[in-house]
Amino acid sequence: MIRSLYVRMVVTFIGVVLVSLIVSFFIAAKLNKPEVDNQIDQFVIRQGKEIIALYRQSPNKDIDAYLSSVSRLNYNIWLYKETGEVKYYSPSPQKTKHVFSEQEVKRVIQGGIYRSVERHRPGFLRVVGLPFEMGGRRYALFVQLREDKILTIMDRVSRIVLFVVFIVGSILILIAARYLVKPLRTMTLATRKLAQGDFDVHVDVKQKDELGTLAASFNQMAKALSELEQMRQDFVSNVSHELQTPLTSIRGYSQILKEEELSAAERKEYIDIIQQEIERLSRLSENLLKLASLESNRHPFHPETYSLDEQLRRVVVFMEPQWSKKQLELDLSLERVEITADQDQLKQVWLNLLGNSIKFTPAGGRIRIQLTKDEQQVAVQVADTGVGISPEALPHVFERFYTGDPARERRKNGNGLGLSIAKKVVDLHHGNIQAQSEVGQGTMFTVRLPRRQSW
Repeated sequence: MIRSLYVRMVVTFIGVVLVSLIVSFFIAAKLNKPEVDNQIDQFVIRQGKEIIALYRQSPNKDIDAYLSSVSRLNYNIWLYKETGEVKYYSPSPQKTKHVFSEQEVKRVIQGGIYRSVERHRPGFLRVVGLPFEMGGRRYALFVQLREDKILTIMDRVSRIVLFVVFIVGSILILIAARYLVKPLRTMTLATRKLAQGDFDVHVDVKQKDELGTLAASFNQMAKALSELEQMRQDFVSNVSHELQTPLTSIRGYSQILKEEELSAAERKEYIDIIQQEIERLSRLSENLLKLASLESNRHPFHPETYSLDEQLRRVVVFMEPQWSKKQLELDLSLERVEITADQDQLKQVWLNLLGNSIKFTPAGGRIRIQLTKDEQQVAVQVADTGVGISPEALPHVFERFYTGDPARERRKNGNGLGLSIAKKVVDLHHGNIQAQSEVGQGTMFTVRLPRRQSW
């Protein structure tokens, strides 16, 4: 079995060239045979007429001697008399077995012209028969021209040309196949490196055809895998950090609790801290599982039609202890809107957005929630008068575990996954979420969702 694509291409192409040459040769010979035969017949007829004309110029010459000398010019000649007597003249001592029927001879003697239907013997061209009258007697002169050396040479040259075409075509096919297969070999090597974990591999293919498209797709895949690997490493690093911090606190305070001289108040304070860190770990694991489930596209999805404005009011009431504790002013401007979506998932979005606004808005600040609609979509805006987000950090707020913004230093009970989850939920609903902010002036998140969807 031939496993190499290069060898298969070469064998296939050479086979195609060989078969094409053979088929073309026979088709061309078949199509041109009538014309070639006609040209040969016309030539032999002219030669026969010249033989007769030359003899008539010297009628007293011995016809046997004359035709014998003419036959030496590469002719086979048969001379039939009315009586049926036949004489054969040829430069070859071996007599041809060509036999003409009585009807053919009679028709030529009576003035007709005979043309052979096919070749009668290899090495001989077609035969023509001409009427010949001399001295009151009628004859039938059959003339057959032997193949001339020139014709033999031409036939040999044509065969050599076909052979040369085959050889040159095969060589060109070898080169072309190598040129075509080279990008595939390059991509094979790159794929092996990719399988070994080298995601920085790049295939440099300049072709603009399907191979070029394949190479470009491979490079895009390698780039995406590289970014995914970097994301995985960052994710593992961030998760490790997020887990290590509360575990370190729990371990440290647990050691302190072993000391007997601690007062009851101090012991209660340390126990409260340990509980907070445990709750933080619980929320972290819960959010990680939720985010992984959402990104796997296998998260349970239950769309239903419900009142979005009523859901936002219930979220505000649910979080009343948090915003009341900081004496924040809540301003609601909600149009009556019904939407088809997963109610539980969107509730998580509103809880995250409102929770962030409460967390990063100083006491006595203001939070405004606005719901508007048009024929195609709804828009929910959650704006606050909090610390804001720096321009450098704003593009990264939806990234997991992002902690690069000093203006919004993460509180202990945060884990940097809320906005990532919110964005994923909005994406699953074929919507979009945007953030606008100025440091010291506040932040506004805008969520746009289609009112009706078909899943």
